[in-house]
Amino acid sequence: MDNFEHAIHKFTSHARTYLRQIINARSPITNQHFILVFSALKEAQEDECKLTIMELNGQWRKGRGEGAKMTIPQLLAHADSEYKRLVQLGQWTTKNKASNLLGLQASLNTLKSQFTALLS
Repeated sequence: MDNFEHAIHKFTSHARTYLRQIINARSPITNQHFILVFSALKEAQEDECKLTIMELNGQWRKGRGEGAKMTIPQLLAHADSEYKRLVQLGQWTTKNKASNLLGLQASLNTLKSQFTALLS
C-alpha cells in the first residue's frame, strides 16, 4: 500500500486495470489473484479497515460467509466503500512515511538550532 500512499481507492483502481488485462487476455482468475488482492488490502493502516479485510479473507479461505461468495470486483468495491465510509467519518488518516520523516527532520533541525543558541 506504500506505493498507493495508503489510499485504498488508488490500489483498487490499479487492481481493476490489472484484472481487465487478465480478462482481456482470456486468462483465468485464480486463487493466487485473490491472495494477492487480500494481501495488499490487509496492508491498510487503519485498523478497522484491516480487520474487515482480514475477516473477509478468513471467510474466503474457509469457504463460508460473505467473503467466500465475493468475486475480486466485489471485494474491490467493498474495500472502496469501506475506505469512503472511514474517510467521510474522518477516521481514515493517511500515514505517509515521507511526511513523518520530514516532520522528524524539521524537529531535529529546530532542536539543533536551539542547542546551538544555548551554547553561544
